[in-house]
Amino acid sequence: MEKLSRFIVKFRNQILILAIILLIPSIFGYLNTRVNYDLLSYLPSDVESMQAQKILGDDFDLASVDELVVNGMKDRDVVKLKNEIKKIDGVKKVYWRDDVLDITIPKEAIPDSLQKMLYSDKGSTMMIITFDEGTSSTRTMNAIANIKKVADKDCFLGGMSAMSEDIKEDLDHSMPIYSAVAVVLVLCVLWLGLESNFAPFVFMLGIAFPIVYNFGTNIIFGEISYITKALAMVLQLAVTMDYSIFLLHRYQEEKLRHPGDNEEAMSKAIQATFVSISSSSITTIAGFMALCAMRLTLGRDIGLVMAKGVILGVISTIVVLPSLLMIFDKQIEKKKHKVLIRPMVKLPAWIINHHKAILAVFFLSFAPMVYAQAHTQSYYDLVANMPQSFKSVIGTNQLKKDFDMTTTHFVLVDDSVKTRDVQKICKQIKKVDGVTNVLAYEEFVGPGVPSSFEPQAVKDILNNGGKRLLIVNSDYRPATSKQTTQLNAIDTIIHKYDKKAVIGGEGKLEDDLINITN
Repeated sequence: MEKLSRFIVKFRNQILILAIILLIPSIFGYLNTRVNYDLLSYLPSDVESMQAQKILGDDFDLASVDELVVNGMKDRDVVKLKNEIKKIDGVKKVYWRDDVLDITIPKEAIPDSLQKMLYSDKGSTMMIITFDEGTSSTRTMNAIANIKKVADKDCFLGGMSAMSEDIKEDLDHSMPIYSAVAVVLVLCVLWLGLESNFAPFVFMLGIAFPIVYNFGTNIIFGEISYITKALAMVLQLAVTMDYSIFLLHRYQEEKLRHPGDNEEAMSKAIQATFVSISSSSITTIAGFMALCAMRLTLGRDIGLVMAKGVILGVISTIVVLPSLLMIFDKQIEKKKHKVLIRPMVKLPAWIINHHKAILAVFFLSFAPMVYAQAHTQSYYDLVANMPQSFKSVIGTNQLKKDFDMTTTHFVLVDDSVKTRDVQKICKQIKKVDGVTNVLAYEEFVGPGVPSSFEPQAVKDILNNGGKRLLIVNSDYRPATSKQTTQLNAIDTIIHKYDKKAVIGGEGKLEDDLINITN
């Protein structure tokens, strides 16, 4: 380490120039790293909901589905809007009543279950939009943004893709703000704890290198989660800033031992600092890497990015920061103030004198704290905890209010299941608490269907790839105990007739998210 430290000090200016040059490909890497805004996509592929999503995507073009609520618009204008949306890049299909019944024929001619799904009593109607790519792909996000431009101000999108686009828009707006707040707060703490007025700014400049490198090298993963993107900068700032403080303090100590020889002082400081922060960083890296053991692969996403960030933080502290400290050495030493965070003198002595009592209090508080932790509720309902001003939230709330449609389950049964059995399944699912509507091709077969209605068009939508699709609308929000009970009841019903039947959709995905996370 001695030879390396002397090399770093000797070629410090060249190293700093190289470090600055490396920022350019890092920025390029950051701009080309895709951000995944779909939390549910991190579920393992072997769970039932993900298996159902694959079938929905491969055979029904329903891997990514949103609903557009249209208010106060005549049917002919709805058709015009539908045709405009169909032209948008990324939109796969747009389903509405004219797919099965010409708009010149009164809507009352549509079978009751389909009519209730497409029209509300309050004069609004709903069309179903599917996309070429996944919920949070760049192409789908752009399609959502373009749909918002085309649609009237009284039209609201509900669904996971619309929600993901709102999250993206909000994060793009909020991230610079809370990052700036984090920087200001860290600068305040450094100013209170250090005697130098200038050192906090040197530290912030030094830590900018590993943060930019970390975001840039994320391109090796192809994409990162929006949660990782939101946390990474602030977390890296928090866990690696003390490495810089370590180096500065050691450098100042070594300057007293080697007066007039700053290069030797920095060389010794690098050696001592490396020993201290390497052991500390290994513990931190191990903690982040432990997240990779999660079945929910979001843990791996956060763990790898943050472990990499800590490693880059250590390297930058040892290799890049020494150059900055030596360049700004005069300013750091010149601009000083009294340290405001003073060492505690009385408290340590009091702790030592009362250590037995303190230990007893901690032991006594352990049991109630374990109980409290076990009974602290976690929330998974994405919509309930998003700003109510989001258009996707407004759309989702209107789907609930006007169409009794808070969540949609996609039930897939094998094509070998007989028509009469599918009709029995539909009848039994309708009786499950919270189910507002069941849509299946088998519901439109029989003497009650008007001659003007085209059942073949419905069959083309609902029967594909050797599977029959049943669309079940629920009045319950995802990630609630009522929703879980409802899904379990539906699961029991469908498995009476088809052991390999599966359920897809947001409700089942979030139910699996809860189970996997726990």
